Amino acid sequence: MRRVVYAALLLLASAAHGADEQAEARAHQAVFAACPGLETLQDANEIISTHSEISEALGSIQHEQLGWSKQVDISVTLADPVKSVPANWYANGQTCYFSVGRGGMVVSKKACQHLCDISPSSQPAIVKIPALDDLSL
Repeated sequence: MRRVVYAALLLLASAAHGADEQAEARAHQAVFAACPGLETLQDANEIISTHSEISEALGSIQHEQLGWSKQVDISVTLADPVKSVPANWYANGQTCYFSVGRGGMVVSKKACQHLCDISPSSQPAIVKIPALDDLSL
């Protein structure tokens, strides 16, 4: 009986992990689609690395203003120097952080806001992404 229960728990954990991977993949695609500058950098081989993980959003702008309890955190590290975007975007060597959840994303750094065609601000930018309206985390 223990083996059956253990096997069932493994299946549930595997399914949850698969759902997390699917959510991370959707979030990654949405960020790159919403940020043409990232696609430009990717085409020029000026992205060093990307990383994503699911985290709690409690106590953040995402939780307070958007009602998220969880989010996909995506980081994108850029080359130094980058030559495929304007120099006044100050993107050289930046690591951009995107918090993605149901219905959109939050972008904090000014250089990263430029990459997403957002007027740069010292305040985090909230970007609506209708393709993520049904994102489940």
